[in-house]
Amino acid sequence: MQVRSFERRAEGEWCWVTGWSDDSVQPCCPAYGQMVEDSGAGLTNLIFGGIWGVRLKPVSLLEDWSLESTNQWGEPYLSLADSRDVKYADEEQR
Repeated sequence: MQVRSFERRAEGEWCWVTGWSDDSVQPCCPAYGQMVEDSGAGLTNLIFGGIWGVRLKPVSLLEDWSLESTNQWGEPYLSLADSRDVKYADEEQR
């Protein structure tokens, strides 16, 4: 899954997103997206992952997922109002 993040750049950047679990050997787990109703924003795309939320890194970054990387960051979840800011892994099948 990819999302367009506006965390570091005002114009946004496409990022890989993965779920993050409490498994010390294999912390990566699936990230999921679900359309939900937000009382303040109407419909929004909720992106969520493991027990520790989701982790993001720019698609241009060629490194493994790591808590030690300063190029990666985590969020408990993401709420993205624009569906164009989400690319699902199975999008070609949709």
